[in-house]
Amino acid sequence: TRKQEEVLESLPPEPHKKEKQERKERARLQNNLQITFVFILVLLATLAAAIAISSLFSVFPGMVLDNYPLHRPYELPSLVLFLVALVYFYKRELYKKSDVFYKGILVSILIDAFAQVIMSYSTTSYDTAHNVAHILKNAAYFVNIIGLALSSIQYNTQLRETNKRLEEREQVIRSQYERLKETDKMQREFINVAAHELRTPIQPILGMSGLLKSRIKDPEDHELIEVTVRNARRLQRLTEEILDVTKIESHSLNLDKEELDLNDLIMNCINDIMMNPEFKNKKNSVKISYDPKNIFVKADRIRITQVISNLLSNALKFTAEGTISIVSSVNGNEAIITIHDTGQGIDPDILPKLFSKFTTKSFSGTGLGLFISKNIVEVHGGRIWAQNNPDGKG
Repeated sequence: TRKQEEVLESLPPEPHKKEKQERKERARLQNNLQITFVFILVLLATLAAAIAISSLFSVFPGMVLDNYPLHRPYELPSLVLFLVALVYFYKRELYKKSDVFYKGILVSILIDAFAQVIMSYSTTSYDTAHNVAHILKNAAYFVNIIGLALSSIQYNTQLRETNKRLEEREQVIRSQYERLKETDKMQREFINVAAHELRTPIQPILGMSGLLKSRIKDPEDHELIEVTVRNARRLQRLTEEILDVTKIESHSLNLDKEELDLNDLIMNCINDIMMNPEFKNKKNSVKISYDPKNIFVKADRIRITQVISNLLSNALKFTAEGTISIVSSVNGNEAIITIHDTGQGIDPDILPKLFSKFTTKSFSGTGLGLFISKNIVEVHGGRIWAQNNPDGKG
């Protein structure tokens, strides 16, 4: 209502609104001042040009006033223009610039302004004062030209020095880059060799542990052997992941493609995960749901199995109770496999970088699984992504 509007108008404006209004007002005043300044400058320049051009065609004896100290008032517009230029130099702080050209312009304007003052008070053309003023104006032009020449020399010298410094810096950067490349190559070679060397003793450990378990009858000793086997397999998985990462980073991850049924592959992955000790511990609380569907694709059997097994292991690791469901479908020329769980979901802190190396909040994982899975899928020409469920669960 009108009364409410009157009350609102009487209230002081909010701080940020008041600040905004003040900024707008300052900008408006500055704009108006600039327009006025330009208008006056154009007017003065036009007046000075008109007087100069008209003097080519006619003589104005009446323009020299004998009865006043200021004998030549028509010299004033030029004087005002020089003074405006000086004000501009002061406002913009151009006098502080190290460029010789700006110094030359400043000296030139000062000499010109001084010459205009002398000419304004000169009584007779070509008298001493008049001639001195003209000599000063010519000197001002020479100062300008000399300043421009010196500025050009200064600029070229600085440019050469800058180019020299840039070349030296580029050489340093190039040598550092080459050193980093060499270090990176040595690091990859070392990791590759270390992973291969680790892989060699793991297989006998697993084989001998199985043999030892078959010969020992005591159940307590069986548990100790299981611990050995479990950790040996964990070490084996780690070495395989490290080797895969080195292959990915060196662009040597090769595929052995064949026609295969995704249904068989998924079923094998489910059977493997059900044999996992972690699943056996959660057998009564976690169920795996899958509706078999035959989908034929051309892919690397081992690598796609690696991806699905990794996703199922992650789902099992972060699901205390509920269901892990696998859905396969076809959309055009794409086969889509969705793995959905009812666990704790993905931590929002790591979701944006989920498929990067060493991204994990689990103490039992390396953070390499999803990085490897992403690269395997992309080498196949596919896509992989992850998201939390809308209900915030899983």
